[in-house]
Amino acid sequence: MKLLGFIGFVAEQYRIITDYNRRANCVADCEADIKEFNSADKRKAQVMLNNHYFSPWVALVLVCGYMYWGGTALIEGVKGITLGMFLANVGIIDAIGGSYGSIYASLLEMQSCFDSLRHITKVLNLPTDLLDRKAANRKRRGRTAKLINELKERYPDESNHLDLEPILLEDLEFHYFNQNKASRSPRGDMGVNLHGTIAMQQGTMTIIKGPRSEGKTTLLRIIGGVFLPDGGICFIPSHLRVLHVSAATFFYRGTLLANVTYGMAEPQNAQQAQERRGRCQKIMNKLGVTKHLQGYFDADKEYPWGRVLSQSECQILNLTRAFMFNPEVLCVDKPTAVFNDSQASKTLKLLKEFVVKKGLEQDAAAAAKRRPRTCVMTTDRTRGLEVADKILEISNAQGIQEREGNFEMVEDVPEDAVEEGLESQHL
Repeated sequence: MKLLGFIGFVAEQYRIITDYNRRANCVADCEADIKEFNSADKRKAQVMLNNHYFSPWVALVLVCGYMYWGGTALIEGVKGITLGMFLANVGIIDAIGGSYGSIYASLLEMQSCFDSLRHITKVLNLPTDLLDRKAANRKRRGRTAKLINELKERYPDESNHLDLEPILLEDLEFHYFNQNKASRSPRGDMGVNLHGTIAMQQGTMTIIKGPRSEGKTTLLRIIGGVFLPDGGICFIPSHLRVLHVSAATFFYRGTLLANVTYGMAEPQNAQQAQERRGRCQKIMNKLGVTKHLQGYFDADKEYPWGRVLSQSECQILNLTRAFMFNPEVLCVDKPTAVFNDSQASKTLKLLKEFVVKKGLEQDAAAAAKRRPRTCVMTTDRTRGLEVADKILEISNAQGIQEREGNFEMVEDVPEDAVEEGLESQHL
């Protein structure tokens, strides 16, 4: 287990090991672990070999003992001992020894599995948050039904009361380390101040800002369903699909099209596949796809994209995948962090367009039939926040507060300026 854990660590952290010239140290540590493993494996092999021969040795000792006793009795003519009986008894003892040897070998094989079974049993019985999530989902469904009835009484002339249900946050409590919660991060018994009452209407864009390390990402993860709060209320109507997009980008070894359409149903025919590819291309163009990235997209090659593409290109694909999935509630953590000002402005406006048009590159004629789209995002920037319908400021001192104020505007930038900026980032 120690050797496997070390190898896993090296594979996951290879980049930092290489950057800080620790490969020689890792090789030395790995060789020491391998030597320790080989020594332990040698001792195990010796014990297993002794165990393997134990039963035949016992059977052989018993046969030899009987041959000595029975042979002596046969030679001395002891009454009741005949040659046939003597040979039959030797055969019986040998057969019994062989049978016990097989039983003993099976027991040894079973015993060799105990350690693996112990680890598997431990993993299968680790605490999970499934029951907590089930209870939270039942509460959401019950509150949704109750709120619909209230809205029907309050707005009897409305045709669709589901779209009137708000997203509610009320005096949330969360600690980063809680032994009773399986979804916690081990940052110590440290909590964040999420007190406050906020109502976000569907079809709006909300930006969460505030000092670093004081709860922006935590609040977004609670809204996105990554974390479950320890207390308070986080209500999202149960009929809404919620997608949380982390600041870190993740890709698997496959084509870029397969990566950005992950989670979507497979197209039923060639026409649907072509329409999906075309929509994906349009969204990438709006985000400012680089020539470098476009070449990979057109080639339909499979590469480890996290190592091939630049940070800005990875984020373009990250946002493209979110827009393609088209959830009713989109929670994005720092979507503009790796972009320059021009690309950041473009991204914020596209997130606003996603809200206003109820999705990007969707049928405009069917917009009235689609549910509202809601976007909640975090940012460390102070420019471009005018696109938000609501700005939440979070801090350990004051909790969550809805802020109004004048924020610096960002002028429109030409398309070629955005693309030129991204190309320079890649170079």
